[in-house]
Amino acid sequence: MQLKINKFWKIFLNNLKSKAVFIHIFWVVLLIVITVIIIFLYQNKINYQDEVDFKRQNITAGQTVQYFDDRVEQQDEEKNSNKIWGEVGGSPFTEFTEAGVLNGQVAKDILSGLVWSSRSAKSLTNKFIIDETKGIAGGEAFLFCDNLNKIKYAGYQNWRLPVQKQLMQAYIDGASRNLKNVGYVWSATEFLGDSGRAWIVNFNAGDVASYKKLNSSSAYAICVAQD
Repeated sequence: MQLKINKFWKIFLNNLKSKAVFIHIFWVVLLIVITVIIIFLYQNKINYQDEVDFKRQNITAGQTVQYFDDRVEQQDEEKNSNKIWGEVGGSPFTEFTEAGVLNGQVAKDILSGLVWSSRSAKSLTNKFIIDETKGIAGGEAFLFCDNLNKIKYAGYQNWRLPVQKQLMQAYIDGASRNLKNVGYVWSATEFLGDSGRAWIVNFNAGDVASYKKLNSSSAYAICVAQD
């Protein structure tokens, strides 16, 4: 049997050397084999990626409920039915130009009980100082909220700059849908280890970062009040 295989192989090689047609056939067969191997490997890669994507979708689907502050986020359909965010009587308010806010819309987060103003019309710095006796004060962002108190904006006199955790909770509660055109907003939370920086939160995307307090580029203020 081994002799027959060797004899056949020698004949094949001789024909390959002597006859052009065998050369062409050989290269065609070789090309087909290589193509089949590439398709097989590529298909396996596609199948693997599909499996990974499917698992990722299942994991994501299992994370529709988020936990924060010991509260459970409502489903999207409940958000859209305004069960989380409610209207504040009189909104939008006409004195928003005097208040320095982008528009007169005010919304209430039913879960937290916090009332949210529109963001400042222009970007601001947030160079506040934490004093153990006087509390937190200073900076354009804090002054923005103080000005809302002076004019009793929307009927409230307890407007304040929210802390980082409140901003993050507002995003989870659907701020990206209910507080329009916000972007990055300042918090009253200082960056640990660097008193020259404070936390900002993006209401459109939910990302959180530290920012130099003196930097006013694309960083706005939004204030919260409470009944």
